[in-house]
Amino acid sequence: MDIPAGSRYHDATTGLEVLGLEGRYRILFQHVLHGIVVQDASGGIISANPAAERILGLSLARLQGRTSSDARWQAIHEDGSPFPGERHPAMVALATGRPVDGVIMGLRHPDRGDLRWISIAAAPLFLPGAPRPFQVITTFEDVTERQRNHQALAFLAEAGWLGAGEDALLAMARYLAQCLGFDHASIGQLLPGAQGIRNQAVWQDGLPRAGFDYPIAGSPCEQLLGQAWCCVPEGVCRRFPECPPVRDLMAESYLGTTLRGTSGAPIGVIALIGRRPLAEPQLAGPPLRIVGLRAAAELERRLAGSPATA
Repeated sequence: MDIPAGSRYHDATTGLEVLGLEGRYRILFQHVLHGIVVQDASGGIISANPAAERILGLSLARLQGRTSSDARWQAIHEDGSPFPGERHPAMVALATGRPVDGVIMGLRHPDRGDLRWISIAAAPLFLPGAPRPFQVITTFEDVTERQRNHQALAFLAEAGWLGAGEDALLAMARYLAQCLGFDHASIGQLLPGAQGIRNQAVWQDGLPRAGFDYPIAGSPCEQLLGQAWCCVPEGVCRRFPECPPVRDLMAESYLGTTLRGTSGAPIGVIALIGRRPLAEPQLAGPPLRIVGLRAAAELERRLAGSPATA
């Protein structure tokens, strides 16, 4: 949209008319897909665009006045270590007077609790002749899907966890539960006749659990087998009230994938169960499939050495 200098633009958001270049900037601010946040010299948020509200999960009213040092961000580095407020790109740009670019940060969604990843750039703003910035503008994009896929590949590439005394399937279940924010993750083999699942690795509520058998009938696995994956983003306990792991957790969401052997036949499943609805299933699918390929190979290796029994 081209708005000549001096022409008017009606802002549907505010109901006001703005002129020329200001109108152009207003359009960009309101409709660009990247998040934009403006902070004052003390780090307090002054303004944010709709994309920032969506990505951060906070309305403008909840964002205004919040600083980078606010503990509610729960910010982390890529390695999972805390990301202190004074090291946030906006604060570094304010302190040094220089732009910062390409910083990856993890943030917990304030309502759902799932981990989101953003790529951030921050630029200080100066008044004419002033030696220090009076504001900083930060732009960021949601890179959760890319980051999760990268982390899943890095996890599988690192051999350390295989030699640390932890069971390989349990390590994969633990990783998926922590990465995707589920309360329960299990990897199980398909029993003869496809009558049930025998869990070989269970990670639940931050701890390893003993394996157990459960029937396929009346469980989400009944829909899963024969498909690449199955997702019930909410209401899983109402739909499958007799499934033991779903019932015991009073679960709300389920995500599963079929594990196939080298012949292509189903040999097992990965089941992820959560007590909260799954907001964006599409972000969980790719890392689940990546880890699922490795889990299938490990499960097939075990079954070849120890055939399943009913």
